[in-house]
Amino acid sequence: MLGKQANWGSSSNVPLWAGFASPFADLESKAIEPEFTIPQCYSVNNIQPLSSKVANFCDETLFYIFYTMPQDIMQEVVASELYVPRISKS
Repeated sequence: MLGKQANWGSSSNVPLWAGFASPFADLESKAIEPEFTIPQCYSVNNIQPLSSKVANFCDETLFYIFYTMPQDIMQEVVASELYVPRISKS
């Protein structure tokens, strides 16, 4: 019964965490969500997608992205870039 609401004399299996914010909160309280807005100066709209720059990355960076972003679209993009043979620059 861990995490279940203790309703004495009732067989309810309602999870306790769904409506319990604190033992000191009102019974009619709603979930606590902070109200904030992101300033407009943090919005950037004129950037190219990262996938367009992947061809310029060195192999070490590509392997880093591949192994640190599992199940991400960038892992697929980098995998396709690593699969293509590169001409050495030396």
